[in-house]
Amino acid sequence: MAKSYFEVNEQENIPAKLARLLEVFRAIRDPADRIMTLIAFAGQYLDPPASVAQRPFPAANRIRGARDPIYLWAIPDEEKNLRYYFCVEHADGISTRALAVILQETLSGAPLNAVSNVSPSIVDTIFGVELSAERRETLRAMVEAVRDTARRRWETTQKMHLN
Repeated sequence: MAKSYFEVNEQENIPAKLARLLEVFRAIRDPADRIMTLIAFAGQYLDPPASVAQRPFPAANRIRGARDPIYLWAIPDEEKNLRYYFCVEHADGISTRALAVILQETLSGAPLNAVSNVSPSIVDTIFGVELSAERRETLRAMVEAVRDTARRRWETTQKMHLN
């Protein structure tokens, strides 16, 4: 039976779609294959639709801790989960664009409690050890921004259910 998009990987308690993609990256041994895979993801990057964000972007949406100007929007969907949108302003930001696509595709619409369990260590799994410390810091900040946004939303919804 095919796994649901919204399933949670019970072992890691993260969205199943992300867990499956991490397994793909764990299986990549050749750095050239990893780079080509990441370039393919980066090639899918699109700025957020005008209905979500328009320039100039609010400073509140800029990801703290990222060296490059990267912005995040988290929009509630019909299920009260979040859809994530990124804007990467760095023209040569292949790694940041690749991660933006990966996070958007694997975490948008996923259960908030599972997204709030995603660790910044996924950056190491996805990108390997070839990254500079500065680039790794920026990518980890992107993951932390999504995780923390989901966590705040999850905690808010839990408080609303208790009242």
